[in-house]
Amino acid sequence: MEELKKLKKIIDKYQDFTIIFSEEKLNDSVPAAVAFFYILKQLNKNAKFIQNIPANDCFLLPNYEPIAPTSSKTNSINPIVYFIIGVASPEPINRYLAPNSYNVNIDNQTIN
Repeated sequence: MEELKKLKKIIDKYQDFTIIFSEEKLNDSVPAAVAFFYILKQLNKNAKFIQNIPANDCFLLPNYEPIAPTSSKTNSINPIVYFIIGVASPEPINRYLAPNSYNVNIDNQTIN
């Protein structure tokens, strides 16, 4: 419950969010990431994906344009908060993360 309160404070405090989903667990991570995207949009927040949505799931986000899938360290959009969905280990996504950002890792692994 304490973790949910922290999450709510982060969402209330910040306006810009970037969502990263596990590319290994697409069947679970993409729908969860899209749900977070719509929740943030409903709260009038800015939400973007770094990765492209897989072709099978494009119907979930019609007409959506992702941030270019390059490192956000060199991207002109410098997000403050990342929602990382279903990623058990940070190594595959470290290239996307900007310094001094909040990383909210949502996964079913106890180390997260």
